Amino acid sequence: MKLASWNIRGVNHPSKQQELRHFLLKHRVDVMGLVEIRVKTHNAGMIGAKLFGHNWGLVNNYQYHPNGRIWLAWNKASIKFEVLHLSAQLITGVVNSGFCTFWLSIVYGFNTRVGRQELWAELASLSATCSLPWLLMGDFNIVLHDDEKKSTAMFDHGSMRDFGDCCQNIQLIDLPHQGMHYTWSNK
Repeated sequence: MKLASWNIRGVNHPSKQQELRHFLLKHRVDVMGLVEIRVKTHNAGMIGAKLFGHNWGLVNNYQYHPNGRIWLAWNKASIKFEVLHLSAQLITGVVNSGFCTFWLSIVYGFNTRVGRQELWAELASLSATCSLPWLLMGDFNIVLHDDEKKSTAMFDHGSMRDFGDCCQNIQLIDLPHQGMHYTWSNK
């Protein structure tokens, strides 16, 4: 089973849709989390169908945020997904592939410290009820360590501490990554 998460920064343009479809096929992705989709509610059904077709399930969070910041899609031929929790910053559910079952959360944290406080509280609340392995993916809009960000701007050490405290409190493990160290640019 292959899972992926992508801060796609908009999926309205046909070239971005083609890039995503190519990625799904090339990597044989079974579960895809998309954040910062920038798709208006009235276009979501059409664009979702173009991207994933009828063999995929798709859930979003439009009812909790007017911009529907998060989409979670899964290949119904290989995965069963049951939604447990939706909010403005989070979609959480149970993934069952037939050989393993776990919780999955796709996160798109607000870009302010105050805004993320609600996310940390939600994660703590969910953690108290979770009895399965739990994978969190997405964009928290904050880093755990100074070396995870390439910038000359000041670090928000208070927000980093909040994130670290949340990870410690709910006993998350920061998994190592492969590939490019810095994967995002504002250019």
